[in-house]
Amino acid sequence: LEISCMDADLSDMDTLEQTVEEMFGQLEKRTYDRAILINNAGSLGYLGRCSDMTSLGKLQRDIDLNVTSSSWISLQFVHKLSSSPSQKICSTCSCIVVVNISSLCAIEPFSTMSVYCAGKAARDLFHSVLAKEESDAATSVRVLNYAPGMCETAMSEELAESDRLDSKLSSMYRIALNDKTMVQPKDTAEKLVGIIERNGWRNGAHIDYWDE
Repeated sequence: LEISCMDADLSDMDTLEQTVEEMFGQLEKRTYDRAILINNAGSLGYLGRCSDMTSLGKLQRDIDLNVTSSSWISLQFVHKLSSSPSQKICSTCSCIVVVNISSLCAIEPFSTMSVYCAGKAARDLFHSVLAKEESDAATSVRVLNYAPGMCETAMSEELAESDRLDSKLSSMYRIALNDKTMVQPKDTAEKLVGIIERNGWRNGAHIDYWDE
């Protein structure tokens, strides 16, 4: 098992192409039985009422991080692997899998979380279009929008403590954290692995942790 790590600012559009090239540059030179991308980079972005938003620059950075970079990463992953020898493997299996980590926020509006909701919705639809195009092309690329549920993470703690979040939402997060009723990251990761292994989802589908 080889593990390599790199630090990068995915909101920096001046260096994004170079960053992703460094990330995936070696993929075309290797052979894979299966390649899976878990595309989860992002942030909460601006929290608060839409009408209170005052910084165009911050809005742009949030969208660049949560939408532009995510879309580019998925595109380049598919591009690099589509020219790989792995594509010569049987067409009945999913050789290339792109998992966009989604959220209930992609399909439901939550007050004071406009930027996060917009980013998740845009990512979902972008990846659904990617799935449709790859399905029409009869390739072995499979795309999944997976919502992991309300997980016990640092993000949840930030939302529970935020004074800019809708009071009902922050209260819900605090109660869930205190009562230990949130989904554990290990459990939702295992659920995702099972979905990928069964390979039965409609290409481009949105599946929530609680759906199965």
